[in-house]
Amino acid sequence: MGKDRTAKASPHRDYLANGVVLGGGVDGMPFAMLLAICSCVTRQTRDEGILGPEQRATVEEPVRMYTWGSAYVMHEEADKGSLERGKYGDLVVLDNDIFSCPDDDIRDTSVLATFVGGRLAWGSLP
Repeated sequence: MGKDRTAKASPHRDYLANGVVLGGGVDGMPFAMLLAICSCVTRQTRDEGILGPEQRATVEEPVRMYTWGSAYVMHEEADKGSLERGKYGDLVVLDNDIFSCPDDDIRDTSVLATFVGGRLAWGSLP
């Protein structure tokens, strides 16, 4: 695609500024979600450095995109996407606070445990 066109890919900041509800998804293991969040925040690419830095998102924005936003675009926000009474209790426990760590550290964060329906499905708690 070239560096100039790639820099305009996934214009998160423009979409969010215009009120677009974004849903996100990844095909892969839970760590892929953290890499996707990190990419939204840093706009860092593997081969070309930072592309489209003006499109950077805050950490909160892709977290909302991959949780509530994904539920919203599937018309399932009444049951999923946020931790509220009466909704499914799906969540992950991380070894790092991605809201306060340096942005580049998000990609190195590990999943310690996964809860589905409010029950431990994978991993363990310290």
